[in-house]
Formats: sequence, C-alpha cells, structure tokens
Amino acid sequence: MNRYLLSQIPILRLVLPLSAGILFAKPFGSPTQLQIWTGITILFFCLAFFQFILYKRKYRFRYRWVSGAIVFCFIFSIGAILQIWTDERFKPSYFQKISSDYLHVKIIGQPQLKKNGILFQVNVLNAVRNDSLLPVSGNLLVYLGDTSQVGSLYYGDELLIKSNLAEISPALNPYQFNYKNYMANKQIFHQSYIRKWEMKKLGKNSGNPIIYESMRLRDYCILLYKKYLLNDESVSLASTLVLGYRADLSDDIVQAYQDTGTTHILSVSGLHVGIIFIMLNYLLSFMIKIKYGYILRAALLIIAVWFYAIISGLSPAVNRAAVMLSFIILGLATRRSSNIFNTIAISALLLLLYDPNYLFDVGFQLSYIALSGIIYFQPKFQELYIPSNWFARQTWILITVSVAAQLVTFPLSIYYFHQFPIYFLVSNLVVIPLATMVLYGGVFVLFANPFIWIAEKIGFLLHYIIIFMNYLLATIGNLPGAVSRAIWFSTPQFYLLSFSIILLILFIETRKNKYILQIMACLVVIVGIGVFNSIRNSITQKAVFHSSDKGLIVSVINGNQGVVISKTTIDKKEINFLTSNLFNHYGISKPDYIENDTSFNNLFIAENYLQLNNTFIFCLQKNKENIPIAGCDYIFLEKMKIANALELIKKCKSKTLIVDKRYDIEEEKMIEEMLKIKNLKVHFLSKGAFTIEL
Repeated sequence: MNRYLLSQIPILRLVLPLSAGILFAKPFGSPTQLQIWTGITILFFCLAFFQFILYKRKYRFRYRWVSGAIVFCFIFSIGAILQIWTDERFKPSYFQKISSDYLHVKIIGQPQLKKNGILFQVNVLNAVRNDSLLPVSGNLLVYLGDTSQVGSLYYGDELLIKSNLAEISPALNPYQFNYKNYMANKQIFHQSYIRKWEMKKLGKNSGNPIIYESMRLRDYCILLYKKYLLNDESVSLASTLVLGYRADLSDDIVQAYQDTGTTHILSVSGLHVGIIFIMLNYLLSFMIKIKYGYILRAALLIIAVWFYAIISGLSPAVNRAAVMLSFIILGLATRRSSNIFNTIAISALLLLLYDPNYLFDVGFQLSYIALSGIIYFQPKFQELYIPSNWFARQTWILITVSVAAQLVTFPLSIYYFHQFPIYFLVSNLVVIPLATMVLYGGVFVLFANPFIWIAEKIGFLLHYIIIFMNYLLATIGNLPGAVSRAIWFSTPQFYLLSFSIILLILFIETRKNKYILQIMACLVVIVGIGVFNSIRNSITQKAVFHSSDKGLIVSVINGNQGVVISKTTIDKKEINFLTSNLFNHYGISKPDYIENDTSFNNLFIAENYLQLNNTFIFCLQKNKENIPIAGCDYIFLEKMKIANALELIKKCKSKTLIVDKRYDIEEEKMIEEMLKIKNLKVHFLSKGAFTIEL
C-alpha cells in the first residue's frame, strides 16, 4: 500500500496487522499456542519500549522501518491472542469437555420455526451430572422436534435439556455451503436434537434486559404491521425492511431480490441506518444555529440511531452499522478536517477487538468494503458528468453509488455467491427510492398507531408501495439474461481481482502508469486461469453420488452439460442445495433433472440401474427385483431393513458398494463386516459424497 495513503489513515496501520494475526491464528490455534503468543507479545512490547528509550530520535527516524516492523509484529500477535482466547473450545469449562446427563441452558436468540421443529441457540450455564450442577461455558445449537412449542419459547428463557450432543456436520457434498464453518465463526460447534419430553422450562426473562425488551418491542411492531397492512406479503417485507425480521419472508421474494442484486435491502444494515440518519439529520439541522448545537445534535442522532438498532433487534449487522455511524457522527460533530476512512477504521478496530470472529462474517466484509468504496469512488464518478436539473442529478447520484458499490464488492460477491445481476443499475434505481419510502412509511405507521385513522391510511399506501416494488423487481428478474449464473472464481482469481482494485486506487492517487501495467498483468492472469478452467471443465466426465437423507441423488458432469438423477420424490430446492455449487464450479447454470426411466446423451437410466458412458451402476432397492447384473462396476445399496440388506449384499458381484446415508452407525458396522468376508470395497455416503470418474 502507498506510504502516503497509509499516513492519511493511521488507524488502518493497526487494523491490518490485527486482521492478519486473527487470520493466521484461525486455522492453527490451540491452548498451548495462547501461552506462546503471549510470550511473543511481551517480547515485542519490550523491544518497542527499549527502542524508544535507548535510541536517539535521529536514529529512530533513520531506522523507522524497524519501529514499524516491531509495532506490526506486536499488533499481529495481539490479533492471534484474541482469536485463540475467544475460541470456546480451548476453555477448560467448555461444556462438551464435561460429561453430563442434562444441560442447564438459556436461550440467546429468537427461536425459528422450521419444517418439523424449532431451531434456537442457547448459552450453556451448567452441566447436570448425578444431581449436581457444574458451571460450564459455550453456546449450543438446539433443534426441538415439536412445532407446537414455538409460542412458548422466547429469548431469555432458561431450560433443562437432555445432553444429546453431536458435532455440527461439515459439508458432505462437493463445494456445498459449509454450515459447520459458518456456525464455528459464531463460536457454535455442537448441536443437540431433543424431543418435547426431554426439555423442561425453568424460568424466563433472564437474558440481557436491553435485548429482551428490544425483541418484545419488535414483536409488538410486527403486530402493528399485521393490523394495518393488507396481506402477509407486505407484512413480511415491511418487517424485514424496517425491523430486520426475515423469518416470514417467502423464498420467491428472496430469490427475486437476489436475481436483481438488491438483497442488501433485505438486511437491516448500514443502508437502513443511514436512511434514518439522513432524515433525522435534516430534521435537526436547525440545531447548528444554537450554542453547542453540533454537540446536542450529535447526541440526539446517536441516541436515535441506537434506538432504531434496538427496535430492529440488535442483530450483529445493525450493531455494526450503528457503531460505524456513531463514529462518523462524532467525527462530524467535532467540525474538524478529519479523514472519514480513519473514522471507519476506528469502528472496525473496536469491533474486531470486541469479537475477532467478525472478520469472517460476510456481512462485516461486504459492509466495510461497500461503504469505503462508495465514499472513495462515488465522488470521482459523480464528477464525470454534471446534470443540469435536480431529478437528473439525483438519478446520477444513485447510479454512481450503485456502480461504486458493485465495483468494490464484485470480487467478494462472485467468490461467495457465484452470480452477477446484469440489471443491477436499473434494479437499484427502482428499489432504493421505493425502499426509502417503505422505511419511512414503516416508521410512520408505528408512531401513528395512537391515531388509528392516520395509521390505516399510511398502512394502505405502504402496502401498495411494497406490492409495486416486488412486482417491478420480479419483472426485472424475469428479463432475458437478467442474471449471469455459474460464475466460479478460484481463490487466486479472487485475490488478483481484489489486488487490481487496490492498484486502481493507487493509480488514481499517484497517476503512475506502472499501476495500469500491473492491473493489466493481473487481468491477463485472471483470464488465463479462467480459460484453463473452461478447457478442463469441457473434458470433465464424472458422476457424484450425493450424501443425502432423501435417497439416491446423482449429479453427472459431461463436459458443459449437467444432469441430476433422482430416484426419490424430493423438492428441487432441496436438490439445488446439494448440487448447485457443484454445477457452478463446472460452469453449468441449468442442469437437467431426470426422475423417470430414460436415455439422455451418454446416459441410460432404467428402473434399478444406470449406465453412464461405459460405467454400469446397479441400485439395490427395497420392494424391487434385485438381481445385480453381471459385470456391474458399482452397486448402490438403498436404505432397507438391515437383514434384507445383508442378504442382498451376498449376491453382490461388483468392485465397490455405495451405501445409502440413511443407515445408522450400527448397521454400517454390520455391512462393513459382511463386505470384509466378500473382500469388496465400500463407501458410506454418511461420510461424504462419492465421485466416479467416467
């Protein structure tokens, strides 16, 4: 990074090594390393202290790079210590390390109603063993297999639950979303499945009183939306946009916003808090004319921002936005010429010191990158064209904001989500003004509740604004070529593209042509990697037996074509969850779905066997005629009674047996013993997907 730029943002010199230390310690952390890093931190602190005392000023200036290196290493080691120290697994009191019959827990999040039960997060307070309480620590994910309890569980409730602990499963299918890593970044490593009779409620309202009251207030606001808006669609979107409550939002609405590049609207974050700030800042602008007006206005704005954060549930995204905006307000209140990037860096530094795992949160990454990109690039884009009338100027500002945000978040968005909304400019021009109206209208409805007639009129208008906004976005999302899907960036491509944006900033600041040459070199390498991957994908032929609780699901990659074979009735959304990233990786945006007997290119699918090129796979199915064809390369064993399964295995004549995920551990052991006698290879899909190179 250019030395001049870093000198303008001194706090960034602390954020960068702190982040580097957190990143380094994440995969390598252990309890013993905490002591090592503590010693390293003390060492570099002593070095910095003695260098400052012993070196004369002129030598400190001449060898300032030495001081910089020592400070960098000191902050780096602090980042490593924070990452290891906050990892619950390394604490002696972590609940999983202590055997127990029951766990005394407290609900720390809003329980979510799922298809067959209720999902909620708890903080484990005590382990119960032989009627004695043992204080423990750590958070746990609990799944209660009873939907009837959804109204009786709330934040702050204390429960006694059966200690049915299991590690959260990793991704078992190729390139699948890794839920285990996602929850690990939230410091949740274990889960527990319980039934109604394995849970007893001990008390309620024992959580943080601010969070408890904020959730109660949010629930009350949702009831008001149900009272004044006209249908569930408008209620769910108003609750999402204004309050950050997404539980009732339909999958179709979410998909429409994803396809148009406007999902940022659905997460209460910097945009929403910023819109509230703009309105209040305008309403309180008269205060700058009175004595201490800047300070009073800043105090009222910060109170208002945090009040909004409270009623929207105090989610991590809202807290992050509120902290960031609070520092910006304080910076503006001083009326001094300060670098706004320094203010942003201070908020990031404090958040990382509070919880280093924020660094791995996609929302944290996108929000800080998007805000920084908008602040830096938007004014430069705006100067390229100056419209003559007010409407054109406002439209041009929205365009430049959207382009700036997309420019800096493009590498991260493609890397994580593998798609790009082509009409993002049109979508944002439509949705940002309408979303602003929904946000203001949603707030006005809540405050107008004492005046029912006024609240009803605002609710009526708000309902049709929401319906109109959803209709426009659905129309844009259905346009030809609205979304470019199956874009897969490798890790080197992601880093090279991100580095190119940094080089672009350096060129703008220095006007040195060498940065343009470096950008072109990065782009050439990115394109080269893409061409190589495309050629490799075009000659790839493989079949993947997915690890699924629903039975046989096979993805076939044949060059640029993809096919999903399913021998069970399963919703396509569930199939997409298992297979979409696999096809994205190979550049296939729309695979074909086959359920019935058919032939398709090099595939032949019959009732109980598959032929993929020259590879034959027989399916041993319950209630079917199971006579394995001689010369089969693989046999898939469907879930059935273990006695029947063992009897059928005796007839197996293939090289490898692929076993359905739905067999339990004891049944798998019995199958494994039988196969040792027959000297056959086996793969259990409970341990992960199975890939066959065709």
